[in-house]
Amino acid sequence: MKKQASYILCILLLFSLIPIPTAHATVPLSESAVVIDFDTGEVLYNRNMNARLTPASLTKIMTAYILYEEIAAGNLTKDSLIPISPNAFYMNTVIDNRAPFSEGASYTVNTFLQLIFLPSSNSGTVAIAEYLSGTQEAFAERMNETAARLGLNAQYETAHGLWGNNEKTAHCVAVLIRHLIRNHPDVLQYSSLESFLFYDTEYFNINRLIFDSEEIDGFKTGATVAAGYCLATTAIRDGRRIIVVTMNASSRDAAFVDSQVLLEHGFAELEYRNMAVNLDLPDDIAAEEPEELVTSTLHPGIWIGALGGIVIAAGICIFAVISSIFKKRKDI
Repeated sequence: MKKQASYILCILLLFSLIPIPTAHATVPLSESAVVIDFDTGEVLYNRNMNARLTPASLTKIMTAYILYEEIAAGNLTKDSLIPISPNAFYMNTVIDNRAPFSEGASYTVNTFLQLIFLPSSNSGTVAIAEYLSGTQEAFAERMNETAARLGLNAQYETAHGLWGNNEKTAHCVAVLIRHLIRNHPDVLQYSSLESFLFYDTEYFNINRLIFDSEEIDGFKTGATVAAGYCLATTAIRDGRRIIVVTMNASSRDAAFVDSQVLLEHGFAELEYRNMAVNLDLPDDIAAEEPEELVTSTLHPGIWIGALGGIVIAAGICIFAVISSIFKKRKDI
């Protein structure tokens, strides 16, 4: 009986040394963040999502939206040519030469959409604004009118977001992206592009997340000193799409890390809410919106220490078994 008890104690000792991950709260590094369900528009995560912040190049999403409105109205096609205005050329040569233009040249709408989503051309949006509205100021008025029509909490002063009194909330950025994808789904062909050629120069997508997962198919990056690092991302998994927006992170890496964590959280939340509906859980439980994300982590040193403890405990158990065998033989 004592021998059996010693075996049981050895087994319990081994299991007690196996480390159990502990949950801790991971707060996004960005000042503002939101995750929404594309199908319903429901908020799956919220951190200061209604704070009006400087959006940097996320401003260009509205410029692209208006460009698509012109296509839908029959005023433009993807092959329509938009000329490079003197203001756009000046900005391109003196301030923003991410994708150098030729003076007096014209480029297709298709090219301008690529320029917006990949090198994030500021001067390209100036050309679009002046072609569609005559002046940049008039185009900003149209941006604000469009925002009001869509119910967005936003203010626009420039088409590019490099400077100007532009303010948007993370939530309104997500809602605008939802409108854009729902009404013009082929925009994902541009936001998911890894690269494109312009004057024999290959420009790569600044949103590096699209290179990490086939589920991620855009959407837009933005960064200035005033705005910090902003990132809008969308992904689809098992037929469900979510949109993530983070604003004013302290670094580009922080924005990418936040977005990756929030993407996983968003899909997990969708799965949980679907399970809650199937189990007929109370609505107040299914609709909770956590302010912090909970992740399970364990320091590698703990695993190494636990492994060493398991080896020692196993040795003790083996020694006990061998000793028992020898004792049994001696008694015989």
